[in-house]
Parts: sequence; C-alpha cells; structure tokens
Amino acid sequence: MNSPLNKIISITEESLSALVYAHQALKSAEAAFKALTASVGEHSDAFHMARMGELFCMDQAGGIDCMHEDYDRQFVEVLCAGQNGDVHS
Repeated sequence: MNSPLNKIISITEESLSALVYAHQALKSAEAAFKALTASVGEHSDAFHMARMGELFCMDQAGGIDCMHEDYDRQFVEVLCAGQNGDVHS
C-alpha cells in the first residue's frame, strides 16, 4: 500500500476509535445521571434534571453507536473495493 492510503486508513481508524470513546463517555454519564435520580426525591427539580441528562446521554450514545457502525461498514466496503481494484476517482 502506498503512504497516502496508509495515512487515510490511520485517520479513519483513529476517527472510529474516537467514536467508541465518545460512546463510552456518554454511557458513563448516563449511568451517573441514573444513579443521581436514585438519590434524590422523585418530584424534585434535581430528579427531573438528572432524568433529562440520562435520557439525553442515552439518545446521543445511541446516535454515535449507529454512526460508528455505519462508518465502519462504509470503511470496510471501500477498503475491500480498493483491494479488488473497484475504486474509481
């Protein structure tokens, strides 16, 4: 493989790893918000804010997970097409 292609592969792998780390961070924040809801009164403002934080993190983590899967699939498809000589400019 030539050097520019290696650089593109490296950047893509780093980007996919960054999505994994972002997903993990959001899942950790979601767990923290969930724990907070258990420690405050159900009808308090703190409960509602923590619950909104939990749902926000859950939603964003789901979106990042889907994005990661989609980008990973596209990356593999392009890489395989390149190895088969099917990539055109």
